Amino acid sequence: MSEDLTKKNKNSHSLQLWFARWIFTPMAGVTFGNWLRLLKKHGFSIQPRYWARNLFTMGMALMNSGVARIEKARYGKEIDTVKIKSPVFVVGHHRSGTTHLWNILTRDERFAYPTVLQSVFPHTFLVFENAVRGLAKKFAPSKRPQDNVEFNPDSPMEAERAISAATFLSIQMARHFPGKRDLFKKYLTMREADEAEKSAWKSAVKEFAQKLLIRHGRDSILLFKGPDQTAKIRLLLELFPDARFIHIHRDPYKVFRSTMNMERKTIPLYAYQKTDFEYLEDFVLWRYSAMYDAFLEDVKLIPEGQFTQISFEQLEKNPLKTIEKIYDDVQLPSFDQARNKVKEYLDSIADYKKNRYSELPDDQKMKIRLSWERYLEVFGYDRSVAHLSSNDSKNDL
Repeated sequence: MSEDLTKKNKNSHSLQLWFARWIFTPMAGVTFGNWLRLLKKHGFSIQPRYWARNLFTMGMALMNSGVARIEKARYGKEIDTVKIKSPVFVVGHHRSGTTHLWNILTRDERFAYPTVLQSVFPHTFLVFENAVRGLAKKFAPSKRPQDNVEFNPDSPMEAERAISAATFLSIQMARHFPGKRDLFKKYLTMREADEAEKSAWKSAVKEFAQKLLIRHGRDSILLFKGPDQTAKIRLLLELFPDARFIHIHRDPYKVFRSTMNMERKTIPLYAYQKTDFEYLEDFVLWRYSAMYDAFLEDVKLIPEGQFTQISFEQLEKNPLKTIEKIYDDVQLPSFDQARNKVKEYLDSIADYKKNRYSELPDDQKMKIRLSWERYLEVFGYDRSVAHLSSNDSKNDL
């Protein structure tokens, strides 16, 4: 009996991996008209190997369009009445520990945060979420592709995924259309976006936040996480002047190595076009620089008492003390109420197995140093390349 169960579980896991690799897409929440307009704009550049993914997307899009009309009729007036107070944003570059920090903070039940289903289906989750949860659990892998972090339909998910599906005004679109990636670069910071695009982006963020409060309770504190939001502090403050920001940074050499791994694993799961990855190194170097140039300029705009900054190394070494500091710095409610649940969570992941990577070649280390030297200095990391050794090659949460 146990052998039959093991075989069944193995077959189920294989089906999940196949479905994720060739059929499912984080764009499953788009509406039909929006998807057709996007494809027309980019010349319907779907390559044959991804036709099945596109058919799945279009089928879901047809359904989303109908369900979105039902949701708007049912909740449209209520959404407009929701007031958003002092949302909290966890920001920092990809692979800097934003997910780890966010997962810790979500143990505090006073926070409301977007889940995978809510972010993937921004137009429809108020009426569609419960219906699709069972299917998502059946077909979705239980771990994220880039690491060993647990992943299920109710796991926390960055809001940028929702904004991407709702507006396409996101650098994440470069993963879906890597051959058109330069068209989406301006959406990292939105500095070069036109006023109509900025207005559409703000409207989508606001509506998504309002819908989350309808789902989770209007008195909840909204807690968002998003590497891409690191470059949009100015726009977020225009939307939410009382927003609070928690920035986490990490040794840029380690961030580079882990980010390259993440992109190589996730792009094939997102893409509608084949990519050869020759561009990837320069793209990762550009994105980090563009993100932090915008961040370092805009962080000065954040009012006192609404910003704090920690390092991943600090969080890893003394997590409870670091989390308590965050609560104090940005004037969150007392940490004492959440302390026990945070400690229980930290104990539960004590045996987490980090990814391991080979050491970076010296020429690549030098390229990183030359590209990111400013940020190494600003965040207080060793600017030499000699400190990285093969013993230092385990990574991330």
